[in-house]
Amino acid sequence: VCSCFNVGVNQITAAVAAGCTSVDAIGATLKAGTNCGSCRSEIRAIIAANRVQAAE
Repeated sequence: VCSCFNVGVNQITAAVAAGCTSVDAIGATLKAGTNCGSCRSEIRAIIAANRVQAAE
């Protein structure tokens, strides 16, 4: 997902499961989305998808 810091969807999904609920929180934890920013919308989508799963 984040090519700047080589962060994949599994790492982001795990961070969301551990309590990261925003793009900024993911950035603070994994650095993803903190350089060029092109992956921020994809990170947002991963967070949203995992919130839905957690709610079900």
